[in-house]
Amino acid sequence: MNLPKEFLKSLPLPESEILEFQNSLDEELKSSFRLNPSKAKPAFGFEKVPWSKHGFYLDKRPRFTSNPPFHAGAFYAQEASSMFISHVLEDVGINSKPIVALDLCAAPGGKTTLLQSELHKHSLIQANETIQSRFKVLIENTTKWGVPNICVSNCDPARFSGLDNFYDLILVDAPCSGEGLFRKQKNAVEHWSIRAVEHCSARQKRILADIWPSLKKDGLLIYSTCTYNRLENEENLKWLKSRNDLEFLNIDISGLKGIQEVNDGGVIGYRFFPHLVQGEGFFCSVIRKQDGVKVKRNKTKKFKLKILKSFQTHYEFLKDGQVYAGQEEQIENLEILLSHFEKSIKPGLELGKLLKGSVLYDHGMAMINNNDEQDIEQILLGLGDALKYLKKEDVSMNKPRGRYIIQFNEFNLGFAKSDQRRLISQYPKNWRILKSSEEEYTPLVRPLK
Repeated sequence: MNLPKEFLKSLPLPESEILEFQNSLDEELKSSFRLNPSKAKPAFGFEKVPWSKHGFYLDKRPRFTSNPPFHAGAFYAQEASSMFISHVLEDVGINSKPIVALDLCAAPGGKTTLLQSELHKHSLIQANETIQSRFKVLIENTTKWGVPNICVSNCDPARFSGLDNFYDLILVDAPCSGEGLFRKQKNAVEHWSIRAVEHCSARQKRILADIWPSLKKDGLLIYSTCTYNRLENEENLKWLKSRNDLEFLNIDISGLKGIQEVNDGGVIGYRFFPHLVQGEGFFCSVIRKQDGVKVKRNKTKKFKLKILKSFQTHYEFLKDGQVYAGQEEQIENLEILLSHFEKSIKPGLELGKLLKGSVLYDHGMAMINNNDEQDIEQILLGLGDALKYLKKEDVSMNKPRGRYIIQFNEFNLGFAKSDQRRLISQYPKNWRILKSSEEEYTPLVRPLK
């Protein structure tokens, strides 16, 4: 791969490794996926990603769109290096009790679903995305994950002003120049320039300045990028350090070969190069906030949730005619978020609408775990019919009139209604698959049962 000379000069690598780095970009990318531990387990003994207990490598990238469990939220196709966040969370011990976490730049949802799998099950996770088109993808992926403790918002980081000392954990996977994606996205090389790097660095500083007050005293900020250069990584964190009282945390990487530990002017971070690890370019740093004050937040009076029904795994509440799934342990924090963000936030897993005193369930209800609590019959389809369903095509079947949950291999795919001759797919139109083939299906996961 031909790389710009200015890029090669900016690489934080010794000259002796530059050629090996360049050659690695011409090698085939090793694919990886991460389980949804509340829904699935691996189908076979895949090679594990060493820094993620739910991550696995694949020798060849399958066509994920031809894999029905992918659409059921049973797993997520995620690049291996970015799964290092799993190891970070475990190493700092933040998963031992319920917290409030924010994934600030969340789309398409990989790190949001990772946080959900790793943090305490009663934690509240806010997934935020600024760009509207990417926000829609975030909703799709978090809905498929099927959990009641993720809420999604569509806000600029400046919108968090006034929500001070609220989050225990903030993940800023900052928009960057994408140097670490050169192998995965060949056209990224063409768009690279020093000016683009400088633009990204300035934007990242603004994001960090906007969000810092929202982090609690003693809370953790995880800053990550998929780029190599110091300007977007170490230099930005030096800038943050010069303005705030903070501590960089050491992460134990003993036994994890190839990860480079950075210590530059007091900034501690971890960098991934594709010639040293089985993964793409990545940088991560973990920071504990030491300034600010601990506050006891008064209960909000602006917004109160109306609870419709409580189940073993979640409760259902109403907002603007929509019914959502939430967790009872996080009611007060949800009310604070609703009061602050108002129309800009979806406060949980959207389940349907309240009509004439009863809930007309939508796709989210089919995705939620343990939906056996709802009295809805399930129909198990074979691979061919499951792919037809995901394309929003009818499936021939003689069933009594009514509404059913469609399954493949015991994974819920969504709703369908029967007219006694066929099953009419109610899979969300904007999420339907356009191309698929039974021959392209690769079994990756199996149900927990």
